[in-house]
Amino acid sequence: MSSLAQLQQDFSAALAAPRGADLVPAGLRDAISADEAQRTARRFALYRNNVRLARMNAVAGAYPVIAAIVGEEFMAGLAREYALTHDSASGDLNEYGEHFGDFLAGFAPAAGLPYLPDVARLEWQAHRAYYAADAVPFDVARLGQVPEAQWGALRFQMQAAVSAAACAWPVARIWEVNQPGYTGDMQVDLTPGATYALIHRPQYDVAVAAISAGEHAFVNALVAGRAFADALAQACAAEPAFDPGPALQAIVQRGLIRDFTLED
Repeated sequence: MSSLAQLQQDFSAALAAPRGADLVPAGLRDAISADEAQRTARRFALYRNNVRLARMNAVAGAYPVIAAIVGEEFMAGLAREYALTHDSASGDLNEYGEHFGDFLAGFAPAAGLPYLPDVARLEWQAHRAYYAADAVPFDVARLGQVPEAQWGALRFQMQAAVSAAACAWPVARIWEVNQPGYTGDMQVDLTPGATYALIHRPQYDVAVAAISAGEHAFVNALVAGRAFADALAQACAAEPAFDPGPALQAIVQRGLIRDFTLED
């Protein structure tokens, strides 16, 4: 390993050191005198704390619904524990926090709220949708020109912000009642059971909507680039009574389609 690569590895390891550790990267430690060692250790500890604080703030910013559910103080503790146990794989803090749902699933103090991991996973999809590329206008008239007999060969390109989630809790409803400015009925039936949600960003704000099992399979197949006939087959396998007409109309009306091609 090159000296630069080793220095980078040591620096990263020192940043991720457990709480209370008094570590300075070997490359820095070897380059200073004994008189400077203590001051360098304090400076590096300050830098490490700033990195962790930035990560904590990134987690709190990506999961406002979780924060609304558990409260500010508990959320701060969750973000702190996550930052102490999860390194960053990107220089962009908007990409930090992807595994928060899995972290919550194994975090004993949160076990009393078993739906939190699913809520967090949905929130991450919403977070990614918020930073996705802007929607591109779709020419619906072009789609109307495709003969119905050829629809099976259609291959849609979906907007960058579109995704669908399968959950074991009513996360779309939990999301809805915890949005800023929501004034409707706050009651949520927390009976566990399979639910599905659509995540997209029509303009500036992310939208989350409850959808059926068939719609979930249909949207995911289209997002994956499957042909319309294949997407329809997957939707019908998930929901035998699935009706493609209303489903296709819904994704057009919601602006989920960016473009399409017609295969030979």
